[in-house]
Amino acid sequence: MKITKLTIENFKMFKDRQEFDLSDMNFLIGENNTGKTAVIEALDYLVNGPAKDKVYKNKNCTISENISIEAIVDIGNSEVDAKYSSYVYEGNGHKFIKIKRSTKEEKIKQSGKDVDLNEKKILCWSSANNLYENPVGKDTTFNVVEIVPIYAKHTVGDVVSFDSSKVLGKLVKSSVGDFFESDEYKNFKSEHDKVFNTGEKSLKSRLGSLSKSISSILREQWGEADLSFTFDVIDNSNHLKNGSILVNENGKEYELEDKGSGFQRTVMLSMLQVLSNISLFNSDNNIVLCIDEPELNLHPRAQEKLIEAIHKLSEKIQVIITTHSPYILKHYKKDKDIVYIFKDSAIADIAKLDKVSVLPFGPTLAEVQYFAYNLTPNDLHNELYGYLESELKLSFADSKKWFNEKLNKEEDVSLQKFIRHSIHHPENTKNDKPTEAEVKQSIREMIAKIQI
Repeated sequence: MKITKLTIENFKMFKDRQEFDLSDMNFLIGENNTGKTAVIEALDYLVNGPAKDKVYKNKNCTISENISIEAIVDIGNSEVDAKYSSYVYEGNGHKFIKIKRSTKEEKIKQSGKDVDLNEKKILCWSSANNLYENPVGKDTTFNVVEIVPIYAKHTVGDVVSFDSSKVLGKLVKSSVGDFFESDEYKNFKSEHDKVFNTGEKSLKSRLGSLSKSISSILREQWGEADLSFTFDVIDNSNHLKNGSILVNENGKEYELEDKGSGFQRTVMLSMLQVLSNISLFNSDNNIVLCIDEPELNLHPRAQEKLIEAIHKLSEKIQVIITTHSPYILKHYKKDKDIVYIFKDSAIADIAKLDKVSVLPFGPTLAEVQYFAYNLTPNDLHNELYGYLESELKLSFADSKKWFNEKLNKEEDVSLQKFIRHSIHHPENTKNDKPTEAEVKQSIREMIAKIQI
């Protein structure tokens, strides 16, 4: 199950309408304050509803312009709750549900009744009625697809939580096995009942006089009725939610929440890597994992290990990440992943990057820097020149003069060879250094040769 298309309108950095085609693995890159994180927030808003006291509307919108977030969900072979089954439609051999959340307030006829639609309600497209409806009157409850966002500014409680919807909660749930069916747990439940309810000195017994006093007044004012207390053992999920993480460092024990944000984020990302190595998800899971700047506080080598783990995870669940790191983007798979480049800090200007590599052994770090971040690294010039010369046996027309100090003579060379000599033979000081414009021109010409 995955989101194949996301449409954002009048939300945060997005004035007017912006569409995103999504794959299993998606990279959002670009400068700060250009809308990358807003894509994750839009998905969070769509599925989980608006957060209290948070402003979502684009600042350039008029009062009459509404926020609208829409998504098309490919449900694959998954079964959906009965309340959503009538909203499933087919196309190209796939089954889909289209969902929406909007600030627009309107009234529709649904199942013969007047229904109010507003921002609090998630809507599903009805092909039969040709309009969006609120399934069986539910407001924010929605489980067809689950968004798990990990923001760069998340606190430890937002991420490292034992809640079953969080990364740690899923890891714990997958690892407890049959603990809640074990003899130890059954004995615990029996002892709990004795201590709290059935024992001679149980909590219920100690509250006997209180329950009798209340019951006496109740009978006088209401009639024949008795009141008593009981204390059930908390359910399994709440047992897990009450857990906490301790860190033992240099012989001292700390709560994880007392450690710095860098350490907390490293723990969270370590959990993601473990998640990618266990058979936790089946083919019809409904998770969309959204990670904001996974490279924060990580050495380049650690970044590469992390993105390898995330890529492995994307084979089972859909992943969307924002990043500034060429080390992360270097692992982009040009045959299947999607990259979007974000520009302009006022209104997000987005372009899909179809590829960040022209070399058959890429993408290399230098290619990522050039295609994704608009840099002109010397390494890319070397890689292109070496590939053209050794593999394709191509050359360029001479257009420059190069003075060879070793031979004490001037030679006619191509722009490409002139720049290559400048990089590899800086000791030849009688030659001018190539300008940035010349390096860009040389790279463009070599790329054009490869793409023919």
